[in-house]
Amino acid sequence: MAVFAVTTTIPTERGFVWFPFETELETLEDLRRVLIRDRVVIGIKYQTGNRNRQSVKVIKKQQILLGIGMVGTIAPMHIELDDDENGSADPRN
Repeated sequence: MAVFAVTTTIPTERGFVWFPFETELETLEDLRRVLIRDRVVIGIKYQTGNRNRQSVKVIKKQQILLGIGMVGTIAPMHIELDDDENGSADPRN
């Protein structure tokens, strides 16, 4: 399992929509291969709030399909996730 930072092609007034994305795939290369092959990856989108330079608070998790057409960039997470018990509930249940 790994968490990546996904930037979408959805514009906002301050840039583009981004979110942490958890997948069972272990590496960025694995994620790239599956997106190219299947055009979609299932995973967990983290809804966040209270961001600062070092961390971001996880408010909610939602299972989603990430389609290749909506992806701007995917990168390793370089910010700490503050995942409290509210955010850590398994969204697949």
